[in-house]
Amino acid sequence: MGGGLVAGESVVVIGPGPIGLLAVAVAKALGASPVVLTGIRNRRLAMGREVGADRVININDEDAVAVVRQLTGGIGADYVVECAGNEATINQAIT
Repeated sequence: MGGGLVAGESVVVIGPGPIGLLAVAVAKALGASPVVLTGIRNRRLAMGREVGADRVININDEDAVAVVRQLTGGIGADYVVECAGNEATINQAIT
């Protein structure tokens, strides 16, 4: 992400750890919209809202791919930043 490439484009950040939260803040600062954060820890997801996520998704409660498709008119995200580091989320990032 850089050089204004994300202004007006959708960004999904997978994983609400420190790197993921930073990615949310940077995407928002660059003008991305919507910025979506996914994860399983509600406390961390709440922090994501505080740093600029337009939508947070607890993947235990909602289908992240379906929600992102709904938010983007069926297209899917322009950018996905995978910050969880496990096989399932890497596969989800390319779906």
